[in-house]
Amino acid sequence: MVDVRQWLAVGLGVLLGVFLLVAPRAALKLSVLSGTGQRRRRGEYGSDAPVSEWWVWATRGLGVVCLGVAAVIAL
Repeated sequence: MVDVRQWLAVGLGVLLGVFLLVAPRAALKLSVLSGTGQRRRRGEYGSDAPVSEWWVWATRGLGVVCLGVAAVIAL
């Protein structure tokens, strides 16, 4: 029997996975994933350092993992 908590976990996993796949740079700008938020806040307003492509692809990979976990829970 499927529980409400399982459906909530699937919904959260899908939302997070899609967000990480569609907007990885925005997710990294939140400074939660990369841990480099303190270093990027120096300088004038709006002068953020560019995000490296390695971090973008790692974030997309994390999005795929979130979708995979959501799929396993849904099954």
